[in-house]
Amino acid sequence: MEKLKKRLLGLLVILILVISVLSTVYNVYAVGKEYQLNTQLNNNNLKIYIQKIESSLEDIENMLMMEAQADVQLKYIMKANSELDYYTALVNKKSQFSDEINKYQYLDGIGLFDGKNELYIGVKGKYLSTGEHTNIKTHLKDIITSFEMTKMDIWFPVQIQSQYYLIRMIQIQNIYIFTWVTPKHLLSDFQNIKGQRYYFLCKESGTILNKENQVDLVQIKGDVAKIRGNNYIVYGSPFKKSSYKFAMLERGNAREILFQRIITSITVIWLIGLGILFIVWRFTKEIFIEPVENIIMKKELQKNKAQLQFLQIQMNPHFLNNCLSLIRNMIIFEENEEAEKAVLLLGHYTRNSLCTEVTVDIEKELEHVNYWYELQKLRLEGRIKINISLEDGLEKNKIPSMLIYTFVENSVKHHGVDTGQIKIEVSIQRITLEKKKYIEVCIEDNGQGFDKKTIDLIQRKEVIIDKRGLHHIGIYNIIQRLDILYENRAQIKFTNKTEQTGAVVIIDIPCDVEKR
Repeated sequence: MEKLKKRLLGLLVILILVISVLSTVYNVYAVGKEYQLNTQLNNNNLKIYIQKIESSLEDIENMLMMEAQADVQLKYIMKANSELDYYTALVNKKSQFSDEINKYQYLDGIGLFDGKNELYIGVKGKYLSTGEHTNIKTHLKDIITSFEMTKMDIWFPVQIQSQYYLIRMIQIQNIYIFTWVTPKHLLSDFQNIKGQRYYFLCKESGTILNKENQVDLVQIKGDVAKIRGNNYIVYGSPFKKSSYKFAMLERGNAREILFQRIITSITVIWLIGLGILFIVWRFTKEIFIEPVENIIMKKELQKNKAQLQFLQIQMNPHFLNNCLSLIRNMIIFEENEEAEKAVLLLGHYTRNSLCTEVTVDIEKELEHVNYWYELQKLRLEGRIKINISLEDGLEKNKIPSMLIYTFVENSVKHHGVDTGQIKIEVSIQRITLEKKKYIEVCIEDNGQGFDKKTIDLIQRKEVIIDKRGLHHIGIYNIIQRLDILYENRAQIKFTNKTEQTGAVVIIDIPCDVEKR
């Protein structure tokens, strides 16, 4: 059974290893394909959103151009006939700005600065705070200086304190008309998932324009970025009409995801495998071995029945012939009562001998022994004495059929009928061995005992062959049946009372075996 357990466990371990390797190969392929598809999907989504942003910025830019080129109020501001006309034009212009500010999704502010009179008017959108608008007014000269140094006709970034603004400015003589948007407003349609996903608007160099709380990241370079010690995959797409880039950072990278999946899948496989290994180790006998053993046992028992019947046929002719001769002599000498008794005993004995049950009640086995004993007393004229001691409560317990009879009959056969009184002691009792209950059957006689060669053959579970070359399969048959019936838990011991006389056979049978 232990060998079968080890083989099953070995096969399961090999199976788990094969499944682990296949799972690893599959995960490598799946993660690669998933990463490829995910990259393509995210980049496509970014491109679509960039088109939306660029379209909105282009609309704002067109509005700004119209304000600068064909606006009556702007002409009044530049060439007012009086101070009243000048301020009236400024008020009207601011009113126009207020009307325009809500027409564009991402527009955060529109302003006008008169460089000659150093006067500013402007309005802010709902998304922009008053403090941020104040920052624009406070740093307006710096913004104009940056514009004049480069004469940029595109949206350009300006950093005021820790906040970036994208500015689009047009100059007409001393008048500067400009609009601004904040990167965080441009990305407001995207929701950051803390610790998992972030969206950034970057310069072409990778410098981040929108700051996120608790994100210690200033610049994005390469395909992987690190935030608070964690790796993030970078998905980026550039703007077509400006030098900006839209980037999305997602927690993990291909290697990390692959490693996590492999570890997870292998862990699950091994946990399931270890569970199966435990079940196999713990319940191998019940699940695998017992069904097989039951099939084998049935075949062995069938074979054993045939062997037992052969043994009975082999033994009975000699004893039967002696009994029939005894009855004939009784009839000749007109001992009719004794002859009748012998016939009845022989009938009972023969009927029990022909029983093919594998196991019988102890009381039935002793009944068979008693019929044989009574016949032997008639045949040997009282020169045989059998004492049987049975502990109360064991009468209905099962033992292998012919168990006691085989050894009692052997005691007479090997004792010799002309060597004095034959004494046989049979005791049956309960005992405890290693905290387990057994029925102990002990048969002792006063015969010649076992020689060393016979004991060696019996201990090796081999058939005894006498000097005449005859095979004595009775004891061998009993040993084999005990092994099959009690799964090697029954014990049998052969010894002598002294070195030269008195055979002793002790058989211990488990009590916890179901009646068969």
